[in-house]
Amino acid sequence: MNKIVINAETIIASGVFTSKPVLVPCNCSNFGLQWVITGTGTGKFEVETSADGATFVEDSTDIATGQTAGSDAVPFSPVPCEAVKIKCTETGAANAIVVTAILTIT
Repeated sequence: MNKIVINAETIIASGVFTSKPVLVPCNCSNFGLQWVITGTGTGKFEVETSADGATFVEDSTDIATGQTAGSDAVPFSPVPCEAVKIKCTETGAANAIVVTAILTIT
């Protein structure tokens, strides 16, 4: 399953964008996030998980930090859950970024 979770979203300096929830299909354990960043800021990607699909908590491990203009893709392993949200924060505190990200769950 591939899903665009962040679609050309402008994240202002020190700003945060959190995606809508994405349900995790049963028996899926492989997660990946691919993104494209433009702009001169710096981004960090995190995952929030939910056991009930309603209450989300931040996972203890970042997906990626220190991301600047360009594209990348990484696997990640959240705790077992019913749903996830992807959170992107501009961490450079001076410039905005524009982010598109695709979540893959298999």
